Amino acid sequence: MSDEFDLNERRFVLSSNSAGADAAAGGTVFHFRQRGRVVWATYEGGGIELGLFLAKSEGGDRLDFRFEQVTAAGEFRTGRGVSSVEDLGGGRLRLRDLWEYTSGGTGSGEAVLEEV
Repeated sequence: MSDEFDLNERRFVLSSNSAGADAAAGGTVFHFRQRGRVVWATYEGGGIELGLFLAKSEGGDRLDFRFEQVTAAGEFRTGRGVSSVEDLGGGRLRLRDLWEYTSGGTGSGEAVLEEV
């Protein structure tokens, strides 16, 4: 991730997600933190009781991430993916995540998070 992007203390809402995902657009909220190349977030709502996102910067606008979550139905899911950071202007950011489940679920997709 470029020095121009700092995700620390930023909040994002899930604006879209692929079919088959546990997290629902409009209802899942992420709270990000960042220390150097390490980025993490907690998220909840929209079908997720609690989720944890952990990433490292791959340089430029790319994050390599892993996630763990407990669904509203009480099921564990884990996964991995890559995220790109986009500048929306006016100081707002968008994250575009390509993800896949690695345990507890099947499938893959694309999620879009927009800063609120």
